[in-house]
Amino acid sequence: MTHAEEAWYQDPTVWVATGFVLFLGVFVRYVLPKITAALDARSKAITEQLEQASKLREEAQAVLQSFKQRHAEMEVEASRILEEARRDAELIRSKAKEDLSAMMNRKQAQAAEKIAIMEKQAEADIRTKMVELAMNAAAMMVRDQLGSGASDTVTKRAIAELERKFH
Repeated sequence: MTHAEEAWYQDPTVWVATGFVLFLGVFVRYVLPKITAALDARSKAITEQLEQASKLREEAQAVLQSFKQRHAEMEVEASRILEEARRDAELIRSKAKEDLSAMMNRKQAQAAEKIAIMEKQAEADIRTKMVELAMNAAAMMVRDQLGSGASDTVTKRAIAELERKFH
């Protein structure tokens, strides 16, 4: 039998083609849907992950923007507080300077007043001492010139007159 005389079922090419067609049928019927389902599930999971990543990125951008805005607000607030502290410090320093100056002026005035009082007291003490010395000297001179009986009366009048003049 020649190649042309062989029956179709005896040709190996027919059986290879039949096996291939059966393989493709089984593959398309049972395996391909599972592969397609797995790929679809994987695709869906990747899509969900991408959507979730996109949402997270948007949230992160919103949070970042919020933090940048809060940071800018805090910088402005910090600048305002710092400027206010500088103004307060300057006010306190000038007030302290004024208070110190006023206190020094008061102390100086008090010292000058005390000095004036002490000078007046010293003058009064010196006058009193001078009066006492003058009276004692006058009494001694009168006693020496007049004697003891007449000198008491004259001394008393002289003392009264001196006290009236000096006080």
